Amino acid sequence: MTEEQENSVDWEDYVRSEVSALLDTILPSCKEGGLVINYKKAIKERTEAGPVYKDNKVSGIEIVLDFNFMEDIEKPV
Repeated sequence: MTEEQENSVDWEDYVRSEVSALLDTILPSCKEGGLVINYKKAIKERTEAGPVYKDNKVSGIEIVLDFNFMEDIEKPV
């Protein structure tokens, strides 16, 4: 495994760990919640009229987790 691949695996493990830790902290206090995935369109080219997007391709995503608590809680640090 190359150093770049090792760093990528380390980064993935870090992200998974942080998201799981946050969910472990807040989910027990939640009464409801939702998930939204916003896709970032992949740009094929930029023209004077604006960007032209690739069909069926995305350059990334934004994940939005939205939870409501059963009652007010202390803000996690």
